[in-house]
Amino acid sequence: MSRYVLPVSALGTVVGGAVLLKDYVAGGACPSKATIHGKTVIVTGANTGIGKQTALELAKRGGNIILACRDMEKCEAAAKDIRRETLNHHVNARHLDLASLKSIREFAAKIIAEEERVDILVNNAAVMRCPHWTTEDGFEMQFGVNHLAYHQIRSHFEVLEVRIPTYWIDMGRNQRRNSGNMKNQKENTPPKRSTSPLETDTNPNQATKMTEEEFRMWIIRTLTELQQQLNNQHKQTTKSLQDMEKEMDTMKKSLTELLEMKNQFKELQNTVESLKNRVDQTEERISELEDNTLQLNKSVTEIQQRNKRKEQSLQELWDYVKKPNVRVIGLPEGEEDNTQELDKLFEDIIEENFPGLAQNLDIQVQEAQRTPGRFNANRKTSRHAVIRLTKVSTKEALLRAVRQKKQVTYKGKPIRITPDFSNETLQARRDWGPILTLLKQNNAHPRILFPAKLSFLYEGEIKTFSDKQSLREFTKTRPALQEVLKTVLRTEHHNKNS
Repeated sequence: MSRYVLPVSALGTVVGGAVLLKDYVAGGACPSKATIHGKTVIVTGANTGIGKQTALELAKRGGNIILACRDMEKCEAAAKDIRRETLNHHVNARHLDLASLKSIREFAAKIIAEEERVDILVNNAAVMRCPHWTTEDGFEMQFGVNHLAYHQIRSHFEVLEVRIPTYWIDMGRNQRRNSGNMKNQKENTPPKRSTSPLETDTNPNQATKMTEEEFRMWIIRTLTELQQQLNNQHKQTTKSLQDMEKEMDTMKKSLTELLEMKNQFKELQNTVESLKNRVDQTEERISELEDNTLQLNKSVTEIQQRNKRKEQSLQELWDYVKKPNVRVIGLPEGEEDNTQELDKLFEDIIEENFPGLAQNLDIQVQEAQRTPGRFNANRKTSRHAVIRLTKVSTKEALLRAVRQKKQVTYKGKPIRITPDFSNETLQARRDWGPILTLLKQNNAHPRILFPAKLSFLYEGEIKTFSDKQSLREFTKTRPALQEVLKTVLRTEHHNKNS
């Protein structure tokens, strides 16, 4: 047991010295009981930390405390806490952003308008080691907040020197006061009272001037203080040893757990090796399947290319057959009773919108019909009219005239004349049907634009999509819209994959 006495004593001495050094560096508590009733104090950055504690202590002494903070929600909460703890109802929150000269001017103007004077200004709020940010006015953040901002506050307050003889206090620096305050402080300083040797720290030279009774009292007081310090150090040393024992127990448990983890790790290694062998076998099988798949894909690609060439030939033939056709959109139903009158309606449209074109071109209608052919009373829009002209040149001249005029009408109502749609375009327009119905139910005002584009209103903007894939990509980042269209888009995606 005796071999532990010297290490424990050394440890106790080190711990005790560290505690005394900490107390010396931290400084003692403020012994002053002075009050500041009737004084107005501004503390910046008082919603937390040193600023809040400073405001709390000053509020306990009866002052009119103003918390100046950038975050008003936290500032109001801090003011409420201080009022509840100190029962001082003269604690208020005001907005102040030190990174904005505009905010500083507004804050100073509000204080000058509300307060007759400001007695103390505690400059607590600051920034440190921040990235290369800039203030609202373009200054480097640390320079702008820690220096220029407080200079601006003082400049605004010093304009009213008579009303505001202020104490300026910079946290973490030497306290600075104006000359008037220093003078008032000297005049208001109470005279020092005399103290006896027992009430002061006495050195050996002063001890020779004491009486025997005073010297005994001084010795007793000194020994008592030393005894208290040793007792405190002993308690702290004992606590440290107990903590060390707990840490040792924790380390033993951790070591046991590490050994168990080591055994488990070995088992995992064996399992991984087994899985690795299985993976190698699986990769070999996959490689064989890939070779077979490549061959199949090559055959499928050749078949697709042949089909594509056939489709292109059919499309060219169909385009040639449909070349002279034009489509009239928006022509009201009931304006004609048979095909012959539909021809006359088309001639009336040409005469109303292009009188010169009707005279210069011999516009002859070979065939005219509504599409779809069967009339549906529940259809909200009128059927399109397909007009087949005799010459392709006549169709091209008519479409040029339509593009130049931009707005075609029939009896004053707007209509549209476009090239006739291909089967693919008509099918694309029909494919938008289910989505169009859902969007109408949600008041999105959907429309089908030329030739087969979907347009609807979303968050105040008109969105346009040429195919369902682009619509599906758009809904991925809009959960609400995706929820509305998920059934239709999921069904379309499933049909396409199958």
